[in-house]
Amino acid sequence: MQRHYTVTVHRTEAISFRVLADSPEDAEARYLSDGDETGSDTVATEVQSTEPED
Repeated sequence: MQRHYTVTVHRTEAISFRVLADSPEDAEARYLSDGDETGSDTVATEVQSTEPED
């Protein structure tokens, strides 16, 4: 008989942003507030737990 499970996964992503800035340091400080996300890739995944639902 099949049942539902909750699977918790730790996922690491590499995300790229495009940001107009005065220097690399300025870009690093402002990428979240002023940047545009241009891509992402999953780098790693690891199952943390698998629990049956009641």
